[in-house]
Amino acid sequence: MPEKIRIGFVPSYRNRWTAWTGKMREMSLAALSTVQGAAIVAPGPDLVPNGSVHTLDEAETVSSYFSCGGVAGLILCPLDFGDERSAAKVAEILRVPVLLYATKEPPAREDAGMARVSDSYCGNLSMASALYRREIPFRYAGLFSPDEPEFLEEVETFIR
Repeated sequence: MPEKIRIGFVPSYRNRWTAWTGKMREMSLAALSTVQGAAIVAPGPDLVPNGSVHTLDEAETVSSYFSCGGVAGLILCPLDFGDERSAAKVAEILRVPVLLYATKEPPAREDAGMARVSDSYCGNLSMASALYRREIPFRYAGLFSPDEPEFLEEVETFIR
């Protein structure tokens, strides 16, 4: 049986952890666990709060964890807007191939504030800009719900 390539999953959020960010992290991990030929390495809540990055210190912790784990590539995902500085920092430290995708957003709230539950697409643009400014090559996968077959197709292409 061929050895699986180890891929680090970098879920990122901004400001506060919500039910939505938790759901997107879990859905992403569930989908990624089905990819043939890949062993997904993800930070857990024992390593960084909520098993996701949103500070530069957490980026350093996750980078060290991935480095010790022999990660050969990264998948970056803003769960909401995401924190582009910490996610890009992981890629900057490791200098391995990077795949970037954003999760689709739920419908807007209908209360008086009309606040968004997520702004992952905009965060995705900021993350892409952060990678570009650091001259880190990356593949942009797109905007997906993690359970969409097209998402897994992008990941499988990246793995190959």
